[in-house]
Amino acid sequence: MGFIQSVWKATWNGHPVNVSSSGLSRGFEVDVAGKVAVKRVMTLSGAGHWEGDVDVDGRGAHVVIELSGTLTGTDCDLWIDGEKIPLEVVK
Repeated sequence: MGFIQSVWKATWNGHPVNVSSSGLSRGFEVDVAGKVAVKRVMTLSGAGHWEGDVDVDGRGAHVVIELSGTLTGTDCDLWIDGEKIPLEVVK
């Protein structure tokens, strides 16, 4: 987890999932199967709970992300259709 940028990767139902946050722009994005599910500006602390929807394989999927900011970076938890998705820290 980096101060300037954090990146996490996962797989959901065989599809790539990418989560990225930027300390410079204070924004983050959740991409599921190449489609943006959630894209927002973070709160000043870097923490928050956001939700969005994305169509994958012809069906809708509900995405929930929780970011918690710390002095050393950002922690991330992700759920898709109620299933907690284990994330791998890339950067």
